[in-house]
Amino acid sequence: MQNMMFTPGTFTAQNISLQELIRTAYGVDDYQISGVPNSLTSTLYDVNAKAEKSIVDKLQKLGNDQHDLESQRMLQALLTDRFKLTLHRETKELPVYSLVVAEPGKLHEAPGDCGAHPDPVMVKPDAPPPPPPCGSIRVFFWVGRLDGQ
Repeated sequence: MQNMMFTPGTFTAQNISLQELIRTAYGVDDYQISGVPNSLTSTLYDVNAKAEKSIVDKLQKLGNDQHDLESQRMLQALLTDRFKLTLHRETKELPVYSLVVAEPGKLHEAPGDCGAHPDPVMVKPDAPPPPPPCGSIRVFFWVGRLDGQ
């Protein structure tokens, strides 16, 4: 089970990849991280970090947005110190796709039968996820996938 939590002055994470830690620390998505080894996603870590009392006192006086920003900065420092993380920021032009409504009359009913949604207890852990139930949509941000019926 993966778990990650910030509380005033502490950060704990269980079974978390370095890529997930980087996403959290820098507020970026997977597609914004490039040039990294496979171990960035395959090796999992447990992290237990605690700030000094003086820092905790300062954090508790901050508003939520400032507190979140400061927590990210502390996680960035931890990654630099413990993992020797270095980064390079650059701007890249990437393709953009638009999902637009078709002309009236161009939409049609999907062929085939949707069927019932399988019981999650009956789905094997190593099996690919079952299709979504009729009339629903699933978005997998971390892999850039959207499916629905």
